[in-house]
Amino acid sequence: MRDAGGISGVILTISLIPTIGVIGIATDVSRAYIVKTRLRAALDAAALAGGRSFFDADRGTQIKKYFNANFPPGYFGTTVKGPLEVNATGTVYPPGHIYNQKDTVLRLTASASIPTLFMKLFSFKDMSVGGDSEVTRQTSFLDVVIAVDMSGSMLRTVSGSWSSSVQDRRIELAKTAATNLVDILFGSTQENALLSIGLVPWAGKVKVTESGTRYGYDANGNSIPHSALFTTKNVPSSPDNPYKEAFYRIDKHNDGNIWNNADDLVLKNWTPKITKVYYAHNAPSVPLLAEPPADWKGYVYARYARTKPYNAPQSYSDYTAEAEAGDLVAGPFTSPGGPAWVGWYPMGDEGQTTYCDLGLLNGGKYYCSSGPAAGILPLQHNKATIENAKRHP
Repeated sequence: MRDAGGISGVILTISLIPTIGVIGIATDVSRAYIVKTRLRAALDAAALAGGRSFFDADRGTQIKKYFNANFPPGYFGTTVKGPLEVNATGTVYPPGHIYNQKDTVLRLTASASIPTLFMKLFSFKDMSVGGDSEVTRQTSFLDVVIAVDMSGSMLRTVSGSWSSSVQDRRIELAKTAATNLVDILFGSTQENALLSIGLVPWAGKVKVTESGTRYGYDANGNSIPHSALFTTKNVPSSPDNPYKEAFYRIDKHNDGNIWNNADDLVLKNWTPKITKVYYAHNAPSVPLLAEPPADWKGYVYARYARTKPYNAPQSYSDYTAEAEAGDLVAGPFTSPGGPAWVGWYPMGDEGQTTYCDLGLLNGGKYYCSSGPAAGILPLQHNKATIENAKRHP
């Protein structure tokens, strides 16, 4: 009988070759799976970072930073291509690509080449894996109020000089910035229930009534009864009126006395105590310290009251009233923006013409400027409504 020991060794040796191949394939495939999983996780992190800086100049830098933090260079000896920003058809955007306001989706792609450990014995030197990720820009319960300065200084350029070119003026630049913001927030949609934008034009005074309304009249131009002009809310403890009578009287009739005539008092419907605040029918969210006069145009005085008589010098430059301001309901307090009252004094016709009581109140040294023609645009979900209001501030 022949010795078969040598044959068994040969068979065992031959059988090891596919066994090693199978083990090698399993090892290299496992490594590829680990790399692919890590690559996709890194792409997701990078896409979220890019979405947060969608319109920023450093978007590419943020994407790369977050990708590298989750997929370090040289991970498992890989060579990586990407992450790359692409469009819906897979076309790669050039570095520094700028998205427009209607773009809502950021797409990333990347691939990695992994050197094999065992499969290279069979002439397979590397394996390739890839991944994609995308994020969609959305708005989640966002309220935005745009306050636009309409004062005379906005007719100057950014450097402060006068310009005959309308486009160089600050007001036009402010309108452009506001338009861009609205376009960015709405994107390609015309209405978004999760997004609300309001508009508040202001100058030396603010028109607090809702845009397109008139005090004392309904939407059809019909006068409304006095009982429907406003609602009231009682003020606990009835504090003193922060607008001191003596500081708002003028010698309007040139008789040498500021106390002889009722109209020497500039403030309309003034009372020594604040027993209630008023909410006009067309300014339902703004508390007023007095009943609006019949000819009220919707304007209010500045928050801080005067602390000097009308003939005292530099009365417009006096800010000591800020230290005396207090909440009419809760008493004196310090708010994040400084002391404040929870109410504003309605301004009558004395603030609407060039030569007015307010000018006399300041020794005749100051002219009275007209306020913005438009009032406050309440929070809106519709882009067209906001765009129309911005064109006619």
